[in-house]
Amino acid sequence: MIEIDPHNRTDLTGPWAGFGFQAGHMFTPEGHQLEPCDMAWWSLTRNIAREWRLMMADARESATDPTLPTAKQSATTKSSVIYLTEALRIRRERR
Repeated sequence: MIEIDPHNRTDLTGPWAGFGFQAGHMFTPEGHQLEPCDMAWWSLTRNIAREWRLMMADARESATDPTLPTAKQSATTKSSVIYLTEALRIRRERR
């Protein structure tokens, strides 16, 4: 079994190449250092990125075929989260 010393640099490979761990922190290919508490935001960042991709895909579809509906149903129907796609669609409809 390999034992990793958290104070030595550990470089990740494959799709994670450039990322690594050293002295209890994660670092990025750009040289940013991430504290363990910074990783709590990954879920929020991932959800924002997902909504952005859906919004851009919806905008592309609307631009190529104006007969398509402009909104898709959100991934979760019972939520207090404001989905940017839906908010922008409602704003467009009000104009």
